[in-house]
Amino acid sequence: MDERLLWMFARKCGDCMDWAIDIAGKHDTNVTLWEGYYKGPTYTEFPVTHFFYNKNINLDYTYGNSEGIGNVALMPCFEEELKKAGVTLMYRTPAVQFIQDANKRVTGLIAGRPNNYTQINAAKGVIIATGCYGSNEEMRKAFAPYSLHADAQIYFPTKSNTGDAHIMTMQAGGVMQKNDNHAATVHLEAGAGSYGFLHVNANGERFMNEDVNTQSKSCSKELQPHGIAWTVYDSNWTQDVKKQVDGNLAGGLFYGQMWQPWGNGWNVEIEKASQAQHIKDGKVVVADTLDELAQKMGVPVEALKATVTRYNELAAKGHDDDFGKRPELLTPIQKGPFYAGRLVSTLLAMSGGLHTDPSLHVLDKNDKPIEGLYVCGAAAGDYFGSGDYPTICPGMNHGRALTFGRLTGVMAAGGDIDKTVKSMEIK
Repeated sequence: MDERLLWMFARKCGDCMDWAIDIAGKHDTNVTLWEGYYKGPTYTEFPVTHFFYNKNINLDYTYGNSEGIGNVALMPCFEEELKKAGVTLMYRTPAVQFIQDANKRVTGLIAGRPNNYTQINAAKGVIIATGCYGSNEEMRKAFAPYSLHADAQIYFPTKSNTGDAHIMTMQAGGVMQKNDNHAATVHLEAGAGSYGFLHVNANGERFMNEDVNTQSKSCSKELQPHGIAWTVYDSNWTQDVKKQVDGNLAGGLFYGQMWQPWGNGWNVEIEKASQAQHIKDGKVVVADTLDELAQKMGVPVEALKATVTRYNELAAKGHDDDFGKRPELLTPIQKGPFYAGRLVSTLLAMSGGLHTDPSLHVLDKNDKPIEGLYVCGAAAGDYFGSGDYPTICPGMNHGRALTFGRLTGVMAAGGDIDKTVKSMEIK
């Protein structure tokens, strides 16, 4: 990674977030702090995650219902501000080629479709803000083969993030970041809630300390036989999770609730409704006995029963001799009905991209900037280390897209980001 980019983000993200909040407020869109962050001592996740929501929206999130919450609420605010500023928005008009002068400076682009192309001239520059290449399997195979293990891809259901701008840039002399295994954002979004309960693989065996973040769970799961894993718990599950989350013992994505506003606590009834939908969709199976549960999971019955017996022994002992999980999270599995949730890893975004410097220009193979060509957001590289998408610092994807989107606009227009965007003092 280029640590200069991380420091730009750290210093400038606060003012850029305030800028976004002010824009949202003009359109009756509010923002709140999320309380579902990880609260255990294993690693430090700072409670700084925010989400936007439309005025008067019901924040009692249930599975599959996020209308008016998140980026879907913020983007129309930006669109309206662009229109007010006289910006022309050309939807369904794909860029196909950059235009360069004799010195290789990018001076515009060609956009459109066969028999209907438009040349767009750029007096000051072109900004690539097209997102990642997560739907381009050939590029993923070349730059991040581990990402191919993911079970699903739901973040871009239109499959629109096909890396077109990356390819156009390479044709214009730019290169991708130089580390050979780009980071991938892979979370357990497409499956059931994982929580901190017993996790078993396809052999019915426990394989990890379950007290980790969703990215780590996804990566560990992929290494199991056939990439299969389940979370197993009993009828006391809602009491257990509420005690852990509200008691500041645990939490995080798919442990704490998706849209849990600060101070509201973990909502049992909402979680029951979400689980009911998961059962309906086949993501959670339920049974009165462990024998029946194992059969529905497709794992060896005796192996699962032995694993549960061992787990209950560790819970009674108050010490996890096998994997070192905190005793507060060693909740026994004793009282039916019993549940098993399928853990399904989901590729959200490829977090590697084009070779980038602090001027936010795209660089060529000699680390020289391609004049007139800027890049921001998920399309930009040199921000994450090889293969690692860290969840310790929330906002590393959406937050940098917001921050560097604004910074790139200022710089491409010839402005000074230190005069335009305030810096936070970091102590």
